[in-house]
Amino acid sequence: MRKYQIAIGIVCFLILLTVGNYFLKNKYLVSEQKKIDTFRKDSEKWEELKKVSPTYRDAYVQLALGYQQLGLTSQAQENLRRVLELDPGWPVPPQLAPLLP
Repeated sequence: MRKYQIAIGIVCFLILLTVGNYFLKNKYLVSEQKKIDTFRKDSEKWEELKKVSPTYRDAYVQLALGYQQLGLTSQAQENLRRVLELDPGWPVPPQLAPLLP
């Protein structure tokens, strides 16, 4: 009888572990999707600002940061390059430093 109780306990534990993992993974995916949606909305504004004022450094900075967070390295590097063209003395933040050549 004791063996069955242990087996049932192990099965219940594995089920709870699987269900918990599913919900954590789902929560992570929803969080990532919100981050992408937020950046997409913000990036439209920053892209528009770049068109209106092509020398507005902060638009390029924000786009570089956003693209870098999403793992879009080439777009982040392109915007960072433009930032440094506009303001060569601008101190590059640590999170963007890996994008430098």
